[in-house]
Amino acid sequence: MVSTEAIESVSHSMSVSEGQVLDIAVESFSSEEVEGAALVEVRALDAQGKRVPLPEWPTYSRRVGEYMYLTPGDQNSPSIDEFSVTVPKGVTLIKLQGHRWKQAVETRVLEGLIVNVRGASNSRTSLPSGAPLRYSARDLDLKQELHCGTDRVNIFINHLAQEVDSSGPVQISFFNENDQLITPIGDSKQNPKLGPIFVLQGVAETRTTTQVEVEVPREAAWLRLKGQDWGSKTALISGAVKVEQHSNQDDSTLREFVRSIPSEVPLIIIDTTAPPLGHETLALRPNNLTAAYARLGAYVIFIPFGSLQGMPMVHDDHVLQIPREGVDEMLSIVLADRGADNSTFICSSFPSLQSVTVATMLKTQGWKVVYEARDDMEEFNRVGYSKWYSPLLERRMLGIADYVMSVSTALDEKLVSMKPQLEAHRVIPNAVNRHVIDNGESLRTESAAVRRADSTTVGYVGHLTSSWFDWPLVVQAAQRMPDVRFEIVGHGMPAGLELPENVIALGPKTHEELPEIVQNWKVGLIPFKDIPLTRSVDPNKIYEYFAWGLRCVTAPMGKVHEYPATWTYHGVDQFVKALREAVDSPVLNAERDEVERFVQGASWDDRARECLDFIDLTVPSQEA
Repeated sequence: MVSTEAIESVSHSMSVSEGQVLDIAVESFSSEEVEGAALVEVRALDAQGKRVPLPEWPTYSRRVGEYMYLTPGDQNSPSIDEFSVTVPKGVTLIKLQGHRWKQAVETRVLEGLIVNVRGASNSRTSLPSGAPLRYSARDLDLKQELHCGTDRVNIFINHLAQEVDSSGPVQISFFNENDQLITPIGDSKQNPKLGPIFVLQGVAETRTTTQVEVEVPREAAWLRLKGQDWGSKTALISGAVKVEQHSNQDDSTLREFVRSIPSEVPLIIIDTTAPPLGHETLALRPNNLTAAYARLGAYVIFIPFGSLQGMPMVHDDHVLQIPREGVDEMLSIVLADRGADNSTFICSSFPSLQSVTVATMLKTQGWKVVYEARDDMEEFNRVGYSKWYSPLLERRMLGIADYVMSVSTALDEKLVSMKPQLEAHRVIPNAVNRHVIDNGESLRTESAAVRRADSTTVGYVGHLTSSWFDWPLVVQAAQRMPDVRFEIVGHGMPAGLELPENVIALGPKTHEELPEIVQNWKVGLIPFKDIPLTRSVDPNKIYEYFAWGLRCVTAPMGKVHEYPATWTYHGVDQFVKALREAVDSPVLNAERDEVERFVQGASWDDRARECLDFIDLTVPSQEA
């Protein structure tokens, strides 16, 4: 069920700049269908916090200033209200606040306010209920980067004519890498003033999908789609505008890859929020499992979060990665050239509308569907990340999936609470790359432990955002333990932090640089805030710490309390006590042996075997 909150608890603040347009949408319902029962206050503030009037705003009161009433709706059919704010000169902050205006009527909002910056690439395109957001075609201004080798694009726009039939044009432009306009090719319809166009033709009050295929000039680096104001004939666009990029070379490469896979060998499609394969320093669980599946003999089609970012399409003989724009073409090829036997689709922490659609289509053709939960995406969404996330879509994915894998017990329990009838679900933790284990062998020896015996240096490797990294805890601990040196490695450190002299920020480091740094550490830290987001995590870094022969002091999360050489804590007092014990107590051979056994069974190949066993996929023996 979609979460709701009382209108008076709803608020949203964001930094803005002059000329930006904020598109705001609200889904709500009230205990009674009474006009004027609730409203959203819109407050524009300058750098000194002084209120700035919004020019020509339609509704104003002395009590709240500028506002918009919410349309009354009921729980079975929530109302949808949409309005826009153009940021005037001098305004640096927009604050939105909900108000219960008629005290006898309770109004509740579905998942808070949706605020999109017009033209931003990460804008939400659907409401909490799943209904698409709508906006006038005159406001369409989309600039899409084109991949190298793209020779045609397919454009899909869902739209709705208003009270009269629509026939508004959309201008098509191409630009080179220097942002210079390029003459298009092909036989696009031409307008004397606008140049190449296509038309959003539709019947009054009827939803229509316009699809056009456009040839791309060879030197084009960008495509721009710009809607036009066509008066009463201007259509309303519904949801995201979709631009699929194609090249004959990509299509043939994908088709050859699929046809080369023997029917008895598994094909796994992984749809994920992870970056493309090839960025070793950015490799996440899906990247590592993809490589492990391939080493075990399976074939993988890998779909990263966005484009390939310059990484090759062919990763190796068993792995092909495609940009997200190529998913529909990929589907048509695998459904035409590959049977359902030994074919599996894995949605890895990306229950988007596209992923749910793909999973549904493949399942109807007999494919296995797996949902792999790596993080609590709802909590990431709550702190400003993963803005695409929708609980409704996650529930739909859970309903489609034949198997559900989670990285932690807490995450598994949450998914079961969302879908109590889940049967095939298992916790399969994270891991570490075999080369990290092998390269860290000298750091796990008895002589390394002796060398570190008197060390009072501890450290952390990872992201440093204050959304989950507990900076106040580290600062307080460092102040109370002046003899301990805290070395912090990573990116994303908040600006303006004042750190004690014994806390040293080393900045980002490569995997090659880390062994030399950590050889002097005694303890690896995971000082995360104790919040729902972190409790569901199974931290990758703890496996790296063990591979480097380190003890670990960590916030409670996942199953870390069951791991060897690990101390957990609640609050700064326990953190200091645990850290003091981990730094001062000797490392005995029995502890080293336990860590060695643990880390030798914690490679990504081990996890890949466990995943394949769970989803009942067998890779034929590669022995001669």
